[in-house]
Amino acid sequence: MIIVGIDASFTRLGYTIINLNTKEIIIDNLQGKRGNTFQNVFQNACKKSNELLKELKDYTIDYLIIEEPFIGREASEGLFLLDGILNYSLILKGVKEIYNTNPAYLKTLHGFKYTKADSVNLAKQLIEVYKEYGYSFNKARYNALRHYYISFHP
Repeated sequence: MIIVGIDASFTRLGYTIINLNTKEIIIDNLQGKRGNTFQNVFQNACKKSNELLKELKDYTIDYLIIEEPFIGREASEGLFLLDGILNYSLILKGVKEIYNTNPAYLKTLHGFKYTKADSVNLAKQLIEVYKEYGYSFNKARYNALRHYYISFHP
C-alpha cells in the first residue's frame, strides 16, 4: 500500500511517499516559482505537476492526502489552480482515494495556538516512532517536515 502526502506550493512543493509494504518513507520537495501572470502561474502549475508525476512514476498510489489552499490568503487563486492540476493529474494516474485537509483543520485538532512549528515537531516525533517499527527514510535531515505530518491526517 502506498500513501502520498502533498503540501502544495509553487516555491517548495513538499511530498512524502509512504510504502507500507517495504517500510520505506521518502520525504522530498520540488522547488520552483509561481509567476506574475495567469499564463505563467498556469504553466508553472503544469510544470510542477509533471515534475511530481516523474517522481511518483514507479508507484501505484492507494491514498493521496493533500492540503487544500487556505481561502482568502494572498496568491490563493494560484494555489487553487496548482491544487486542481495536481489532483486531476493524480486521478489520471490512478490514485484510488484522495483526502483533502484544510490548514484550519489542523488548528481544530491542536487548538488555537497551533503553529507550523508544532507540525514540524510532531513530524519529527512521528519519524522516531516509524524508525522504531523498522521504517527507513531517504534522508537523515529534513528542511521541511510539514508535508510529512499532513500525510497522517486524512
